[in-house]
Amino acid sequence: MTGSGLQEYHVEADVDGVALDRRAFEGKDIWTLPGNCRADRDRFYLPRGIDWYHDHVIPGMLDAGLIGDGSGGHWDDMKIRYDRTEIAPRGVENRMHIYLGHDTFLGATEKGDRSEEVAGELFSRGVRDFDNPGAYFARCPGVTVLAITRDKKVVVGKRKKEPSLPMFDGLMQGATGYLNYDRNVRNVNLDDEFRRFLKREYGVNQDQIVGDITPLGLYSFEKDASGKFIGRDDLDWGAVAHLTSSSGDFISGQALADASNPGHDELYTLDFDQVQELVSTGRFDGQKWDVVFSTRGPLAALVAEDFQ
Repeated sequence: MTGSGLQEYHVEADVDGVALDRRAFEGKDIWTLPGNCRADRDRFYLPRGIDWYHDHVIPGMLDAGLIGDGSGGHWDDMKIRYDRTEIAPRGVENRMHIYLGHDTFLGATEKGDRSEEVAGELFSRGVRDFDNPGAYFARCPGVTVLAITRDKKVVVGKRKKEPSLPMFDGLMQGATGYLNYDRNVRNVNLDDEFRRFLKREYGVNQDQIVGDITPLGLYSFEKDASGKFIGRDDLDWGAVAHLTSSSGDFISGQALADASNPGHDELYTLDFDQVQELVSTGRFDGQKWDVVFSTRGPLAALVAEDFQ
């Protein structure tokens, strides 16, 4: 699909500035812990804990009809929010702490109406007020999973049109979606989320996954298709899973037929050389493609050994 080109991606860093790339996740026991919700841009001094947010912010939004809570036929608009990551906290080398808060789908989509000037101001204020450039952004994260078939092809697809997320229409992407909301963020499990979206978007069952799913990093996106700065509001954990399925199961349409909620119009499979060309030039099968940041980053993290 011809479009504006490859989306740039940014590799997030932990609180000490260590890149949250593939190497950072190797051998780590990942813990999800309560963190901060978004800072109030008008009253930065207000508490940011999850309980305070639910007691003082959410009720007003519900009363105003700005969000739904899943009752009365409405969607539950609550989302998980990414706060920060610590690698080897208190010297425990094999552990990673990921701190999460809460936000809403309304917050996750407001970037489309935010000017570049406002985004830049909020970014700078986050650094000044909290030593965290994302403090004033919703930062509702998701996951993107790359599946590699038994004949060593990676699966990607052309996104379906989604009225609520028009910025991704027709773009190339892996199996993806927002983290499942849980009032207790300690229950959030990245590995479960990777598996959930393989099932939801590709129809992949647990017995089709070979070995462990490998995290590839945490990637964010700071500019939209026009080049406007939006503040690294979008971010996904990328991962790769090896499957017993063949590439034919995906390009034949069978995988989409088996999926509970497919997010793609069509699926494609690429070998390692084709991945390298796509990541660097945006070209695949003689066409120029727009590749979503949260797929381009993980694709770039793949190595030849992943295809052996």
